[in-house]
Amino acid sequence: MTPLPDGNPRLPEHINNPPQNALLEFGSLVAMVGLVMAGLTLLLVLLAGLLAPHIPFRWEAAAVSDLPLEAPWPQADAALNQLADELMASMDPPPAIPVQVRLLDMQTPNAFATLGGHVLITRGLLETITSENGLAMVLAHEIGHIQHRDPIAVLSRSAVIGLLWAAVTGGDNFAMQTLFGQSGGLTALSFNRDMERRADQYALDMLVAHYGHAQGADEFFLSIVADHETGSWQTLFQSHPLTRERIKALQQALPAQGEEELRPLAPALRELTRQDSPEEH
Repeated sequence: MTPLPDGNPRLPEHINNPPQNALLEFGSLVAMVGLVMAGLTLLLVLLAGLLAPHIPFRWEAAAVSDLPLEAPWPQADAALNQLADELMASMDPPPAIPVQVRLLDMQTPNAFATLGGHVLITRGLLETITSENGLAMVLAHEIGHIQHRDPIAVLSRSAVIGLLWAAVTGGDNFAMQTLFGQSGGLTALSFNRDMERRADQYALDMLVAHYGHAQGADEFFLSIVADHETGSWQTLFQSHPLTRERIKALQQALPAQGEEELRPLAPALRELTRQDSPEEH
């Protein structure tokens, strides 16, 4: 039989005040929570990406049916849509999702795909290219995003991440939202780059199907590199693969094709550029 202690036992010192540094404990806790949340974010982002393409396109189109877009150059819009239709018709089988292209009165060279099958191209982009082939590469790239349902996938992932961090932080703690939100954004960033690479390959296939070659595919990206070296592109395309990486990948499809004649821009588009006529390549 174990004898009973004689009197009350003496408690160890610091039992309620452990010797570890409180800041280190807090840092460890934050790091652990960050790792758990990053893993949960990755899982939910993967699920959102897998489920988003199965959302009926008619739902997506209905959500943006009243998208307010001005049409300052209807003839240029018609030329862009005609080129998009020709590119899609060259594929076998043709893409299932219809695409509508609109020219924006913006000087920043850019193009992007949005919900509902909309492709927006800025006037500034037209001033960086001199051939229909270069424009077709950009347009086919955005068509690829739409056919792969990338806009709805990005929206779904962003919504999942936003809801998750709002639930964790209570929606009113700006500092914690910033800390954890940045972790979530970095987790999703690589998926955006994968989408860009896939859209580049889709565009190359579309150019070869339409023109019989991929010459001119790197025209827009070469202009980006030239401007980037002057520092004017430091904040653009940060979610995209490195521009030089994309140029290298695109040019790998060119050597076997030889030098092919490039088509000029449509008159309605050429009138909006600084060039009187496309340069001969």
